[in-house]
Amino acid sequence: MRGLVFCLFALRLRRLVCHERITVSRHCHWFCAFVLCWGLLGTAMQTFSENTTVRLGNSHVLVRSASLQDAPTLADILTVGFYSQTGVWGLIYPLVRLGIYEDLRQRLRGHTPYYVCLAATLRTHYRSGGVGKWGPEQIAGTVEMSQRTPSPWESRGGPYLYVSNLAVKPTFRRCGVASQLLLACDRVAWRWGFTDIYLHVLEENQSARALYEKIGYQLAGMDFSPRLLCFQPPRRLLLRKRIRGEG
Repeated sequence: MRGLVFCLFALRLRRLVCHERITVSRHCHWFCAFVLCWGLLGTAMQTFSENTTVRLGNSHVLVRSASLQDAPTLADILTVGFYSQTGVWGLIYPLVRLGIYEDLRQRLRGHTPYYVCLAATLRTHYRSGGVGKWGPEQIAGTVEMSQRTPSPWESRGGPYLYVSNLAVKPTFRRCGVASQLLLACDRVAWRWGFTDIYLHVLEENQSARALYEKIGYQLAGMDFSPRLLCFQPPRRLLLRKRIRGEG
């Protein structure tokens, strides 16, 4: 809303300058351009202005924009979701977690257009002494989405939206949390004016592939990187979803 107000103000001011023959210096024209650009930028940075609550069984899942206060918990979820606490990784697990936390905090503190970090919180309804009660709010999962520029070996012609760092706390998996986070990304992308969203998934990760297919993602191609010429890491599939509305 703030971005729209800036845009309308800038357009009205420029109309007064250009069509009503108001005598101003050239600095006013630069000011109009600045206000208009700031308004458009503000519109792009209004990532997720309204919360979305969905009831899943006895729980309510609320998807909202993540804040700096969420960073420690989100870093824990990401680290547990992507790294093992045993073996070699277990030895450096605290350092890995610290690095993830610092990177996430920098992204949350930044003002990058077309970037959003979402957090899913969950509250469970239970009965105690014959009285229904709601448990405390707990952060159950997170996802990030940002605009990326294609690499030289990619076929996409321009910037695109890319989903990354989708992770759900182990105790809340298979409860629909990941689905709600991905659907929230759809709504954000639609408001930003994008019609496609991309993400990667490992070819061998059958459970994740089933989730993405259920949400509406389809195979768009195989990941190619120069490193594939040197060794054979697990293959990544590039998936794409066509957004048809906020839904």
